[in-house]
Amino acid sequence: MPSGKPSGLLKRVVWTLENFSGVLLVALMVLTVVDVVYREVLGTPILGVIELQAYFLVLLTYSAMGALGWRGEHVAIDFVYDAFGPRLKALLDRFTDLIGTLIFGAFAVQTWRSGNALAENLEKSLTLDWPIAPWYYAAAIGMGIGAVLHFARLFMRKPAIVTATTS
Repeated sequence: MPSGKPSGLLKRVVWTLENFSGVLLVALMVLTVVDVVYREVLGTPILGVIELQAYFLVLLTYSAMGALGWRGEHVAIDFVYDAFGPRLKALLDRFTDLIGTLIFGAFAVQTWRSGNALAENLEKSLTLDWPIAPWYYAAAIGMGIGAVLHFARLFMRKPAIVTATTS
């Protein structure tokens, strides 16, 4: 990316992650409300709702992390960062993205391996009796996308101001 601008593909990936996360968040809220109403009206919870909420949270977390990293919205100590000059900020941005690439990449690989172990042992959830491995694979894919997005930011001229808008 010689121009330092994000490609259309990267923008679409970030847009997809953001919207997928939004849909999951709404689904999680609806599921919670329906469970509370069901519990109050019928006096019993929906079977497996806690597991389903946990699965949704896994998907939500790992789909949102890559998009947040891409936008530079990860946790930072702004009052310290803001005290630095533009050259040091640019260096810190690159360093942050390098560390993000390495950590997300390593976690993606290890989570995928854990998914393989769970698949080999045919591990299933306690209440819903669903295989657990696909959720690990989904988390690994989310972390892998996060690693790729952090890596792409290394080559942006001003990574702190990159946005996902596709106008």
